[in-house]
Amino acid sequence: MKRIWLMTLSAAAVAGLSLVSLLSRGDAIVAAIWPANAVVLALSLRTLSTGRERSLALAIAGTAFVVTSLIGGRDLVLALGFSVANLVEIALAMAILRGCSFPDERKGDYTRLLAGAVAAGPAASTVVAAITL
Repeated sequence: MKRIWLMTLSAAAVAGLSLVSLLSRGDAIVAAIWPANAVVLALSLRTLSTGRERSLALAIAGTAFVVTSLIGGRDLVLALGFSVANLVEIALAMAILRGCSFPDERKGDYTRLLAGAVAAGPAASTVVAAITL
């Protein structure tokens, strides 16, 4: 039951951060920063232990992304495409970072952090977003 409340609270935080990002983008099609992905990734890695819980978290986040994109004025195709891009970024970074323990002195964990969360996830998200546009 505790995890359900955590997921509900996380969904509200993700929706709020997404809406702030959308409203701060001005006339641009894409928001310059999207901190909601980092929130979903961090909470998933820190608090969710099973693949089923992580899948549920991604589904909840995806729903929040679509709803806030629609509220922010995007059409359905863009809302769905950008939401998929965000979910690809989170899922890829999650897959690469699962098993890392931070802070830790193992250099491999920091390499995985840079490769997964900083490079591979955003790069994959960019490709999906570009296809959407």
